[in-house]
Amino acid sequence: MLGFLVIVAPLIVVTAGYDRWRRAQLRRAFLTRWAPSGKDVLLVYSDSPHWQRYVETHWLPQLGARAVVLNWSERATWPERHPLEAAVFRRWAGDREFNPIAIVLPAEGRSR
Repeated sequence: MLGFLVIVAPLIVVTAGYDRWRRAQLRRAFLTRWAPSGKDVLLVYSDSPHWQRYVETHWLPQLGARAVVLNWSERATWPERHPLEAAVFRRWAGDREFNPIAIVLPAEGRSR
């Protein structure tokens, strides 16, 4: 058992470190691209009759100036049209198909 832990523990540390580094890289890339425009939120919602009107009535008036918006209903085009934003969505929202979601990526040392 101890031999197994000696072998596996470094792999876990390396994997966790890479995951943390990748999250930081995505966050920096998003902020480098969008922070100059005052945007630090990725908002994803769909044309769903259940959510579209609610998001457009309640969320967008509050977040609109801060948000980069992706339409879940157009996700097939994300890899070509919005690769960075799609990567951010997948990193923080995962692979499950759910929306709406607002992912806030504030600049370092900045809280809201």
